[in-house]
Amino acid sequence: MTEDWPRCKAWIEAALEHADGAYTIEDVEASIAAGDMALLSGPVCALVFEIMEFPRLRALNIILAGGDLDQIKTLDPVLIDIARGHDCTRIYLSGRRGWLKALAPLGYGELSAVASKEI
Repeated sequence: MTEDWPRCKAWIEAALEHADGAYTIEDVEASIAAGDMALLSGPVCALVFEIMEFPRLRALNIILAGGDLDQIKTLDPVLIDIARGHDCTRIYLSGRRGWLKALAPLGYGELSAVASKEI
C-alpha cells in the first residue's frame, strides 16, 4: 500500500458515492495493495486507476477521482506519462457529466453514454 493512502482515503471514499456500488473502500484498498489498481495523489486530490487490455489497444482507466478539481486537472501530464510508460494509447474516465466540461480544456471528449438498470 502506498504511503499516501491514509491522506487520500477520504477523497476516494467520497468518490465512491458516485460509483454505483461497484466498490467499497476496502475493495479499492485491497486492489491497490495487490497491484491491480494504483493511486496517484496530489497535495489535495487523489486518483485511482488501472491499466486495461483490449485486443487492439491498452488504456489507462481512471476509476475514481476525488479532492480538489483544479488539482486533479494538474495531474493530467503525470497521467499521460504513466499511460505512455505502460504503452497505453488512451486514457478513460467514467463519471458524472460534469467531468466532460471540466476536462474538455485538457482534450478529453465524450466517448459514449452509460446506462444502468438495477435488476
